[in-house]
Amino acid sequence: MTKMDEDGLILNLTSEKPSEPAENNVSASKEPRKKDIQSVLPTVEKKFLKTKKKEELPNSPGKNAKDFPIKSKSHAPHVSIFTGSGMTMPLIVKKQKAVSEQLFTEKSFEDFNLHPHLVSCLKSRLEVTKATKVQEETIPIILKGRDVLVKSCTGSGKTLAYAIPIVQKLQEIEPKIKRADGVYALIIVPTRELALQCFDIFSLLSKAHTWIVPGYLIGGEKKKSEKARLRKGINILISTPGRLLDHLDTTACLSLEKLAFLVIDEADRLLEEGFEDAVAKIVSKCNKNRQSALLSATLTKEVENFAGMSLSQPVYVGTLKEDVVESQEYAVPNNLKQFITVVPIKLRLVTLSGFIVDNCMKFGFKGLIFMSSQNCVDFHYSLFSGVLSPILLKKEHKCKFYRLHGNMKQEDRTQIFNELKSNKEGILLCTVSMSSIF
Repeated sequence: MTKMDEDGLILNLTSEKPSEPAENNVSASKEPRKKDIQSVLPTVEKKFLKTKKKEELPNSPGKNAKDFPIKSKSHAPHVSIFTGSGMTMPLIVKKQKAVSEQLFTEKSFEDFNLHPHLVSCLKSRLEVTKATKVQEETIPIILKGRDVLVKSCTGSGKTLAYAIPIVQKLQEIEPKIKRADGVYALIIVPTRELALQCFDIFSLLSKAHTWIVPGYLIGGEKKKSEKARLRKGINILISTPGRLLDHLDTTACLSLEKLAFLVIDEADRLLEEGFEDAVAKIVSKCNKNRQSALLSATLTKEVENFAGMSLSQPVYVGTLKEDVVESQEYAVPNNLKQFITVVPIKLRLVTLSGFIVDNCMKFGFKGLIFMSSQNCVDFHYSLFSGVLSPILLKKEHKCKFYRLHGNMKQEDRTQIFNELKSNKEGILLCTVSMSSIF
């Protein structure tokens, strides 16, 4: 039974008690037990009896077998997957305040006085004509040269909110910037997949101004090839903190002296992954006369302190400065429906399998399943691919499973990420650390 009290706590209660296995005292004398031992293990009789005497407690009042009750296996209750003790532990969920955000607006990108080629590129390559709420508020601020701190939910268009004004301002520089001039814009992200996703966006936008060259640095790639790309020249650099710091220390041709734009994306995830010190070292090597932006799905005191080392008198977007609190408030899309199902541990796999099959049978299903560990991802991937996929295929329903975690080769991760993006159906099993890429 599920009950919600006045404090907004969801409590899962059960009236069942776990049954106790029956106990049976077996009386036996020394002599029969000795005969049994002789018949089964005749060669170790003396050694066994000596060991047994040593193990007896000194204060034990009796020495017969009747003084040591033995649990009878024959009287243990039968427990199957679907019957028996279906007890679930009490579930305590703190009710989290969700903040709804307006997603799209009526403002078009032509209203921002952007270059016509850039607007045309947005329409033809990205198929977007109207700005989202965060883009409407952020783009003018960056175009004016102000630092900005943005709080907005995932999927609200934060990447374009800083990518569009950066490309616009770089193409305005006269004389035109050259590839060999080095890095003018630096974007720091927490994961490799997010870096690739961000690189794809800048690659599409730079088609409107071909002299602007984007590039990326991520762990798992060959450093030799990355050094070669840096020597040729990169104007917009997207990187994870660890890899970037490594190149700053070892690659002579990488310099941030001409840096005009610094973007710290997914700041809350960077803090969770422990990149605060690495980002601080990177910021210390950047040009002081730069423009900066920090973006985060949540805004806490920690995130604000994190912003303090890189931003100068920032404009707040999506929240007021007075609204920064210790507890996290998650902004969720209006069309997102959230459910919770409480099941016994032994029914969790059956429930998940049934959920997957049911949705795949109804319509083309594309989903993400986050798991606690890499071993958990590998186990479920092997199980679902070997069992559920053939079952669905017999019913003329295709469902391909993918897996993604940090212990995989970078080439495999990139291939899976791109394949999942291009397919309309599929289920990705991944660790929680990968959640920031979606």
